[in-house]
Amino acid sequence: MTKKYALTLSFCLCAIFAFAQSVHPKPVPQTPGPLKTLYKAYETPLESAVPLINDANPVVTQSGVQYRNQEEIAASTYWDAQSYGCMSSRMYAQPNGNPAVSWIFTEEESNYTDRGTGYNVRDNGAWGNAASRIEAVRTGFPSIVVLGDGSEVAISHNTAVLPYKLWMAKKAPGGSTWTESALPGPAGIRMLWPKVAVGGPDNMTIHVIGITAPTASNTGGVVYKGMNGHVLYYRSLDGGQTWDKQNIVIPGLDSTRYSAISADTYTIDASGNTVAVSVFPSRAWSDIRLFKSTDNGENWSDTAVRDFPDAVEGYISLPGNSYTVDDIGEVDTLKPNEMAILSNDGFGSILIDHSGEVHVWFGRMYVMDNVFTDSTYFIYPGTNGLMYWKESFGANNFQIIAGALDYDNDNSINITDLAQIAPYGGACISSFPVSGIDASGTIYVVYSALHELYLTDNEFYRHLYLIKSTDGGETWGNPLEISKAPYVDEVTESFIECVYPSIQRNITDQVWVLYQQDLTPGTNVWGAHHGPTGNTMMWIGVDPTEIPTDVSDVAAEPIAMSISPNPANGDGILLNFNLESGGETMVQLIDLRGSVLQTMHAGSLSAGPNQIRLSTSGRPDGVYFVRLQAGRQSGIKKIILMK
Repeated sequence: MTKKYALTLSFCLCAIFAFAQSVHPKPVPQTPGPLKTLYKAYETPLESAVPLINDANPVVTQSGVQYRNQEEIAASTYWDAQSYGCMSSRMYAQPNGNPAVSWIFTEEESNYTDRGTGYNVRDNGAWGNAASRIEAVRTGFPSIVVLGDGSEVAISHNTAVLPYKLWMAKKAPGGSTWTESALPGPAGIRMLWPKVAVGGPDNMTIHVIGITAPTASNTGGVVYKGMNGHVLYYRSLDGGQTWDKQNIVIPGLDSTRYSAISADTYTIDASGNTVAVSVFPSRAWSDIRLFKSTDNGENWSDTAVRDFPDAVEGYISLPGNSYTVDDIGEVDTLKPNEMAILSNDGFGSILIDHSGEVHVWFGRMYVMDNVFTDSTYFIYPGTNGLMYWKESFGANNFQIIAGALDYDNDNSINITDLAQIAPYGGACISSFPVSGIDASGTIYVVYSALHELYLTDNEFYRHLYLIKSTDGGETWGNPLEISKAPYVDEVTESFIECVYPSIQRNITDQVWVLYQQDLTPGTNVWGAHHGPTGNTMMWIGVDPTEIPTDVSDVAAEPIAMSISPNPANGDGILLNFNLESGGETMVQLIDLRGSVLQTMHAGSLSAGPNQIRLSTSGRPDGVYFVRLQAGRQSGIKKIILMK
């Protein structure tokens, strides 16, 4: 089966085309329609101090309850934006092998005065109590890691006092008490949104990056050293007892290249004495760059991942500013408009492999301005494609290795309107990548992507997928969907939103996936897309052998089938199909919201031509899907009922 991803969305209801995965993407026709947005919209979300008044409306925290097949509830929270871009380190194995997880904790529907670092451990197959934060003060956006001696460290930001500080909570090996302290920050400058990695010869070096508070987020931020949101670097060689590097500007990650960096659009990784930092400046019309140290953070190199065209680098959409096709000066046969320029969506991940090479993933996005009389420009949130790069590729040389899947095999992602894509700060429809590696060098990536069959209130749900490469990123297997049976109950898979995934960096016998699940696309705390809802932090352990290794090793093969009559009447429909191999066969009738209305088990059918009649009696007129599953084969067709 050829892997297919529809690349972009046409809001003019033109055809949307798909492409077969290739090492370097082939040209495909595209006719997308953009979203016009204010310059730097979404750039910095609200992160201001709140009165310390506890008017909590708690949610039920039933940690350890396994309520859907293989996935388990690790925690719950009302804070439904676990990051504003790149995910922090949120999960690792304790020295005894138990999974330890963290998340942004709150039991309040508003104000969030109790917000902090949630922490839970799975011991003997059961999750512990997750009904409190680990800090004594209000914090947010934690990164959590384990040191070489077994100590556990969480770095978050403290907004309970001024100026805001990066905040460390540390627990001794086997201990139960967290001790807290502030990281030293620039005098009078507020620090926010940290990321953490552990390295050094003994895994006792803590590497931290965070940004100075920007001015546009009601944080009381100021322009620092010429940047509105400046990434700064910290290092502790002794597990957080002292910090020998404080408020360091990494050469090149400064005002010589960037005017602004927004919340969470940067990340860090470490392995031994190699440290890597990358920035994904989203719609800032700037480079994606890799900053790498091979001497544990002493000296840094600077490499272009996405070298944005120089003539439009730092472009700001203001009346009188303009650019031409010649200013872009590069060939991109996939771009949706001649004035569009490849960028990223602010959600990225990096990983240092066992040889020291750095790998980078990010959500594919385009920016464009072709109306030069106003202060707005265009982005393309309907763009599909998870981008991949590694150092040996060289600048601007990418693979598209995954994306939202074409489930009904009609060569499109069935989006007809921009409003069907719930916003996550402008993320594209295949994004939220997080990466890990095992002892053999196999690289794993989890991501979240729009599912074209499942909608609620005319918005598509997002599901989770795992991919892996056994040859250092040269080739990638098909995605394994883990938001369906047997990982979740087949009855619930059509109405769950699965976002903000994490996997452990160092993978052993299982790929652990932690993610946020609720029933409503979009977020409340980031853009008020919907009202406050309870969210569960779900955990799944996936056997790595279940993840395909190549494009022919897929979970299901398509079934060629026909349905008659179509349009159908109330007497039922006849399915004619050919099975390449026999197997237990099931037919489902699904409505446009993704709800399974009817399931019929046809028993074990033989290979070759087959026929099944499905009753549609009592169903109202409208559009439905018929899904056929037979062993490893599956197919889906759209039907219309007209009595």
